[in-house]
Amino acid sequence: MARHRDGFSLIELIVSLSIVGVLLALLSVAVQRARESTRLTTCANNLRQIGIALHGHEASQKQLPSLYNETFRSNPLSIYDEFHSYSWRVPILPHLEQSAVFGLVKRGWGV
Repeated sequence: MARHRDGFSLIELIVSLSIVGVLLALLSVAVQRARESTRLTTCANNLRQIGIALHGHEASQKQLPSLYNETFRSNPLSIYDEFHSYSWRVPILPHLEQSAVFGLVKRGWGV
């Protein structure tokens, strides 16, 4: 008479777990590649938006924004508040749909 056995043997369990482990390892590599592809696409899109904003500024002002701008405040709050400097990124803010931030800079620095 044959013996009836319930459950898995130790070898079957180890083989099953190793197969699941290999599948999970392959899945994690695929997920990482998808995330990296998403990051690359996002970065390229941000650079494209900055380029479009620079072209928009050039079209409206007939010149590219200055690399470095400095304004003088007539009534400074302190000696450290006398000069206000900002880079080329500030003038392109309205073209990046950041008019509210540009308004804060304009109001605060007297641009």
